[in-house]
Amino acid sequence: MLMGIGLLAVIIGLIMLIIAAFRKKKLRTSLLVMLVGFVLFIVGTITGARDASNEIKQEETSKVAKDNKKATKEFNEITAHGNYGLANKVELLHDSTKITGLELHCDEGLANVDSKTLQHYFSLGVQVASVFSTSKDWKLPNIQVFAGSKMIARSDYTNHATMIDSRK
Repeated sequence: MLMGIGLLAVIIGLIMLIIAAFRKKKLRTSLLVMLVGFVLFIVGTITGARDASNEIKQEETSKVAKDNKKATKEFNEITAHGNYGLANKVELLHDSTKITGLELHCDEGLANVDSKTLQHYFSLGVQVASVFSTSKDWKLPNIQVFAGSKMIARSDYTNHATMIDSRK
């Protein structure tokens, strides 16, 4: 907005300058209008860029919040009907453009279960992550399972639906 007003003032000042030059009048007023217009244009450009940057950050933040809400909803639906008593919450990991991973947080007792039970909990992460796989390649985000603060399982680097037991 300010940039547009500044540009308009510069154009009006230029027209006034040309008219004043032909009529052989003082150029001071037209130069002053052009100077003020130029300053407004510069200030408008700087604040406009800052506003655009803030708008992009707000969009990213709202997308992250929306994705986390979607993941939590899916997690709650699955855990309500399945046998996942040790599962506490799910968190998505984002970079600036996409979901990069999913963390499944469970009670510390999950660190002491057998591999089959751990695979059962890993499959919970896979189920939640599948909501975010793209329809083009069905690639899942990286999945990590935590028992307390310790990562005990993660997805394979080449196939994110395959579990690697990190306890070994």
